[in-house]
Amino acid sequence: MAAAGGGAGLVLLRPVTFVTGNAKKLEEVRAILGHSIPFHSLKLDLPELQGEPEEISKQKARLAANEGPTCKFFVSYFTFP
Repeated sequence: MAAAGGGAGLVLLRPVTFVTGNAKKLEEVRAILGHSIPFHSLKLDLPELQGEPEEISKQKARLAANEGPTCKFFVSYFTFP
């Protein structure tokens, strides 16, 4: 994902893709982010994985990139299970 600027005042040149099959999770992300980060959602049913949040995020990003129409994904675990 390309970004302009460095650090503070970061401007995204493309919207972030939030991958989830969970409508409630998407609702929570919209409530938290509001319009601060432009994003759209992509519904993919990915397997539930166990482990450390960082490793789960990496593995799910890989799975989503193989299944989704694009490989530009933003994956974060915030406080979501």
